[in-house]
Parts: sequence; structure tokens; C-alpha cells
Amino acid sequence: MMKNILAGLMAIMALCPLAAAPLTPDEERLESMKHNHVIIYAGEGNANPDSVAEMIELFYVDQFRSFQDPTSPTFMLMSKDARLAMGIGGMVRMRAWADYDRAVPANAFLPSLIPVPKDPYLRKDFKGTPAGTGIFMRIIGRNIKGYNIGAYIFGQFSGYENVGFKLKQAYVTVNDWTVGYAPTTFSDVEAEPPMIDGGGANGSTNISAMLVRWLHAFNSRWSMAASFEIPKVQLGVDNIKTRSLSPWLPDVAAYGQISFGHGAHLRLGALLRMLSYHDLVKDKSEDALGWGAQLSGIFNITPRLQAYFTANGGQGYSSHTGDLVVGNYDLIPDPNQDGKMYAPWSAAAWVGLKYFFSKQVFSSASVGQLRYYPRSGVDGTEYKYGRYFNINLYYQPTDRLQAGVEWIIGDRHNFNHLHASAHRFDFLFQFAF
Repeated sequence: MMKNILAGLMAIMALCPLAAAPLTPDEERLESMKHNHVIIYAGEGNANPDSVAEMIELFYVDQFRSFQDPTSPTFMLMSKDARLAMGIGGMVRMRAWADYDRAVPANAFLPSLIPVPKDPYLRKDFKGTPAGTGIFMRIIGRNIKGYNIGAYIFGQFSGYENVGFKLKQAYVTVNDWTVGYAPTTFSDVEAEPPMIDGGGANGSTNISAMLVRWLHAFNSRWSMAASFEIPKVQLGVDNIKTRSLSPWLPDVAAYGQISFGHGAHLRLGALLRMLSYHDLVKDKSEDALGWGAQLSGIFNITPRLQAYFTANGGQGYSSHTGDLVVGNYDLIPDPNQDGKMYAPWSAAAWVGLKYFFSKQVFSSASVGQLRYYPRSGVDGTEYKYGRYFNINLYYQPTDRLQAGVEWIIGDRHNFNHLHASAHRFDFLFQFAF
């Protein structure tokens, strides 16, 4: 079997040469941005243009940058020897939405939040928010006393009442190592669908965590990463028969990836975690094993047409998934034994397409579903599965100015067979610098 797998991978690599295809519109836009930075030089030295270009290139290298995250800053300070640079940037994002058939009571469209049964007070809704507006700073140093170093700080005004400042990422890199608050290694945010709505795909694993990560690129095709991460757990305890305990072991996450050039890749990720609780009936502390697996990828069908997909599943990893993150599903009570908890199964998948009509106009569409698989005996009003479909249209008149409109339809199904759907239009205006 291993021979067949290796033969298949070799065939894929043969069909996907790294540099044969022309640039995609996304790559053309990034290449244009690389030539439009405002750079202030300081210190001593006289770097040649190639060294400056290599330094700027590093600001665009990030395997954990989602579609909604900022790219490279316009304004930079750089040493004259092009070994140290700091970029400061930001983005102003204005988003509005209209729910015209059963309003979702949140800024983010999550199928799990759709009221079931219908709530007459949540019939329609029209709101807007500057949430997502943010500022960021990145420092990169090349061969500083033998090390390649970097630091990144990114915050958004999306906290209290959607205008409070909220730290999203803050980490330091030293060669292959990352230490700080960064996107979890279990995620593949590049393979998530481009969406205006802040909720994203209903099974996405786009969360940040305090971590120590090792990430190494063996060559232009193969890379892998592994990390220890401080857990974020959501346990369904009732403080009568069960009580939560603080985690005592870090989460372990890892992935392996093969790249095909022009942003295309295939990634296999895994997550392993220990979930602890106290059985108040037996007055005994217990541990349960949680795990997750994820397969994701991006493929360029043509330079203008891109396909992407993600599928994940496991037990006790629900606090990492978008649609279930609003509840306590990592561990839930065992209906057959008082004081006992277990890690329920869940699984999610989505696929999508992105097409460029021109360099300034593109559209994407995606469809996805997340399912929850607890043992029998769960309450009938509990979430069973949610689905969504979205289609959007973006207009980018300049490299850093963007406007868009999006339509989302989603539904929620409960274990008692009741279900409901909701519709939303999103509108976006954004300027990054």
C-alpha cells in the first residue's frame, strides 16, 4: 500500500510543477504590492536592490494568514544593510448585514445560533460594525548573530461591544521556532473559504492559542510542523454531578504538507489532548482523551479558478470548531452513568471555488456541514447538525482597497427533528495600509 501511496504522490507532483503555470491573479496582486512600499532607511551599510527585495519578500511568507488577516504593511523602516526591518500597518473594515428571514442573534452567522423553533422577535435584522478594523506590526531580522528572528503583533477593535481592542496574535519566531499567541497548528486557514461574514465556515478550526511550535520546510515542496499548545477547553459540567478541572497537559498538534506552487497545497493535520474533570458522585478525578484529524487543500484548476476543501473529525475537539465553539461540547455528561463524562464525536467538511473575472473582480462560493454525534439520550432540543452555503463578489480597484457583497443561507437541525433556516446579506468596505 505504501508503494501505491508514494506512487500517487509522485504522480500528483508530476502533474503540478512548481513554476510551469503562469501567476494567479492573487500572486500578480502580491507582486504589485511588493513594488509599492514606502521604505525609510536607517543605520550604516549599502544594501543592493536584491537584498532589499529579499527582505520585502519575507513579509509575505506566512502559512497561517487567513483571507481576512492583513498582508504586508505599506510603511517600513529598514536598516541600510537590509538585515533588519520593521513594518507597521493596519486596516479599516466596515461591515453591515441584513437578515431578512429569521435573524441570527449575533454578528457572526453561525448555523448553531439559528433559533429553533422560530422566534417572533428575531424576524429581521439590519446592523453594522467596524469590528475587524485593526493594527499590526512585524519585525524581521536576517542573520542577526546567526539567527533569523521575527516578531508579530496583531490586534483588532472587535472586543467589548465590537469596538474594544482585542489582541489576536502576538508571537516571536527564531529560525524554525515560534513562541507566543498564534493560530493553532491544527488549523489550515489558507484553505478556508473567502468570506465577508466574521463567522467563517461553520466547521473551521481558525483559533489562536499560546504555543511553542517547530515548523520546518525541507524543500520547496515538503514541510511539517509540531507544537505544544495551552489548552482551551469547554466542558459541559453541571457542578452537581460533575465539575471541571484545569488542564494539566498541553495539547499536541502537528501537520505535514506538500506544496505544488502558486499557493496550492495538501495538508494533513492532527490534534491530541487530555481533558480532565471531577466525578462528584464518586468524588474522583478523571481524564478523557480528545483528538482530531484534518485533511485540507487548495488546488489551481486554472490560473483564474481555484478549488479548496477541508474535512475534519474527532472526539473532544469541539472548542476548536466554529459552529460548536458557542457551547460546551468537549466533554458532556454520560446519559447512562451519573458523574461520568465522555468526549463526543463531531465532524465537518466544506468545499468551495474561487474565480477571477478580472484582476479586480473575483467571486467565491462554498458549501459546508458540521455534524455532532453524542450518545443516545441527548436532549431533543440539542444541535444535531448545521449546514451553510455562501456566495460572494469582491471588487478590488487597488491593491489595498476592497468592497464586497455576500449571500449566506444556513440551517440548523435538532435531534427532535425540528429545524430552521436563515438568510443573510453581508456588505464590506475595507482599506488596508
